[in-house]
Amino acid sequence: MIKLKINSKVYEVPKNFTVLQACNQAGIEIPTLCYDPRLEPNGACRMCVVELAHDNTLVTACTTPVSENLEVLTHSEEVITVRKEILDLMLANHPLDCLTCQDTGDCK
Repeated sequence: MIKLKINSKVYEVPKNFTVLQACNQAGIEIPTLCYDPRLEPNGACRMCVVELAHDNTLVTACTTPVSENLEVLTHSEEVITVRKEILDLMLANHPLDCLTCQDTGDCK
């Protein structure tokens, strides 16, 4: 087990966890689009971006392993701004027929 800080609160998680798994265990929601626990994470969608507090680096939570004394910010102003920009870019090329789509808003 290792200790890390998520949003200034200390958590203890298994050392083989990713930041996303640690956040999920702590009950902290991180948006994801490409993450599926049955597959190897690749961070392609970038929606799970979080900030590493020690150097203000943005990383994908699904691919970043936890480490001792890691400090993670999940909802900083920069993280929220970047997530919105990523979503805007994705929606720019997404069909806008959700109301008539066969998935009727139940897509993954």
